Amino acid sequence: MLYNFYFGVQSGLQYLLLPGATAGILVFGVDNIRAALFSMLLGFSGFVIVTTVFITPAPFIVVGQGFQQVMYMISLPTSFVFIFGIVYFANLQAKIANDRLEREYQRSEDLLYNVLPESIASELKDRPGKTIARFHEAVTILFADIVEFTPKASRLSAAQIVELLNALFSEFDDLTRKHGLEKVKTIGDAFMAAGGMPVAQADHAERVGRLALDMIESVGRFSGISGEKILLRIGINSGPAVAGVIGNQKLVYDVWGDTVNTAGRMETYCTLQRIQVTAAFVALTSEVFRFERRGLIEVKGKGEIEVWFLQGLLSDALNNRSDDCAQDFQPLALGGGGLN
Repeated sequence: MLYNFYFGVQSGLQYLLLPGATAGILVFGVDNIRAALFSMLLGFSGFVIVTTVFITPAPFIVVGQGFQQVMYMISLPTSFVFIFGIVYFANLQAKIANDRLEREYQRSEDLLYNVLPESIASELKDRPGKTIARFHEAVTILFADIVEFTPKASRLSAAQIVELLNALFSEFDDLTRKHGLEKVKTIGDAFMAAGGMPVAQADHAERVGRLALDMIESVGRFSGISGEKILLRIGINSGPAVAGVIGNQKLVYDVWGDTVNTAGRMETYCTLQRIQVTAAFVALTSEVFRFERRGLIEVKGKGEIEVWFLQGLLSDALNNRSDDCAQDFQPLALGGGGLN
């Protein structure tokens, strides 16, 4: 304003007040909108006062018209450059903030879909707060447990324990995805997966059986690489179950029912490096897998249950036999003398 008093409005110096008015929102931000509006009002008020009051140069200064024109040609573009710079910087900051918000949103989306099955996560997003519980008529549940992990853990540091479990369970995760199954959860050194949920699968039992065989094989490879001998027990059962999401914080997708409990018992009463299964599982997969009948075992809370060991694929056995033997080789079936 002082220079306008000296040189008058013909110098165009009053236009330099406009960037200052525009910068108010940039300096104070939307969180302090009153201060920003006051700054803008102050700048425009100064512009109006200068334009209406300091029309001519100060009487004690002799200013040529050519000098005023030069000042005008400098002041007006300069003010526009400042305004452009302020708007550009404000938009740049908004873009940076928006990109950061998008990244955080995508991270939260990835985390949600990593914790919950895709269909369940989508339903929770569409209908937040809704209780999700579904009855599945036919599923197959797998429990796997690292045998004698506690003694092994006592010899390792905390970082080594986490690294070991992470490496092993990451491989189990990959195998679960490979067979199109759903990892339910890990509890300590135990791993739980399911087939036929949340989306029904006609071949859920076969998929889980193939997963179990791959897990036994991968543990053998892992033991050789890591130098730590890892042994598994795996239990499998098929039947109906209820699955859903519990809680509204730290959401967990879980599954309940007698089918789940029995699968857990199959793992608990299994022997080392074996896959123990129930009659329900054998009935669904006897044309796909080879089994060894273990017989009746006493199971806590269940009484006596007839169980089998899953040994491998029937196709593998057929390929290892001669053509004559292969003709006599028949799929296992329940009933009569049982499975051998």
